[in-house]
Amino acid sequence: MSTLTSTEARVVDTGQTTWTPKHETFTKPVRKLWDVHNPMEGSALDQYNGATRALLQLVRGAQAQGVRMRALGGGWSFTEAPHTDGWMVNTKWLNLYFNNVTALVHPAYVGDRAGLRFAQCGCSVLQLNASLRAEGRSLRTVGASNGQTIAGAMSTGTHGAAVDVGAIPDYVVGLHLVVGPNRHVWLERASRPVMADAFAGRLNAELVRDDELFGAALVSFGSFGVIHGVMIETDPVFLLRMFRRRMPLDAGLRHALNTLDFSRVQLPHATERPYHFQVVVNPYSLANGVHVTTMYREPFHAGYPPPSDAFGGFGPGDDALSFVGTFT
Repeated sequence: MSTLTSTEARVVDTGQTTWTPKHETFTKPVRKLWDVHNPMEGSALDQYNGATRALLQLVRGAQAQGVRMRALGGGWSFTEAPHTDGWMVNTKWLNLYFNNVTALVHPAYVGDRAGLRFAQCGCSVLQLNASLRAEGRSLRTVGASNGQTIAGAMSTGTHGAAVDVGAIPDYVVGLHLVVGPNRHVWLERASRPVMADAFAGRLNAELVRDDELFGAALVSFGSFGVIHGVMIETDPVFLLRMFRRRMPLDAGLRHALNTLDFSRVQLPHATERPYHFQVVVNPYSLANGVHVTTMYREPFHAGYPPPSDAFGGFGPGDDALSFVGTFT
């Protein structure tokens, strides 16, 4: 399956008959592994729509041959959940990023229009962080790694420890889904419309506004179709002041863990609710206490001191999986 012109997406049969995820936890057989690339010419929107046509073509091909098809993101899963023995479609090359959608925002949208960003499914968390940082914006929260694609991180419920923000899917407000061989939809909540009807028209997509469908599709592990695009809300860039120390796992800390009520525990900023709260418990070393990390959100300002690497050579921003990899 291939295309002939640079104005159409390239669908490449890699020839691979096995698939191994990023962290090499298993190797499983596949019928085919496809790479999908955006068209090389045309506007960004033309390229995006060309990729939609390619994904529809793949769904038609899989249906005609009677094989299962699953989209592949960053391959970040340790488990076999993303695998199928049919066709796997690598979407990592589909990484267009749109920061100019404000003209097509729904008039009833009550959020920060300047913070809306539209990301193609293959955009990694790393790419989004870099693009947003250059614009003075930020993701509200991420996980402990940055190699996941936004579609994969969202649809698997990836979360950090920002206690009042939620997980990555909590700042996703719109989805472009390829749901069949000839059908793709723009899906958002009916109770909180974000994009004007014309936005779905630009994608040549069917417009669907439904709260229950949207909630179900957010963390669906790919079962609602191929996620091609994701609309996210972002914040102005901010700083986090971090504190990490050992504390006894006493009644006050247990209460904080169970309720997120910090009134019974002595944290560094006693009168301020932490933005980030994380406790690492080693059950074999409780006598030495547990590791408690708190971070407090502050407005961004130039010239801030960089994070310290005083914690065994690792500091904020280090990839947890890379950390584990150095010991295995």
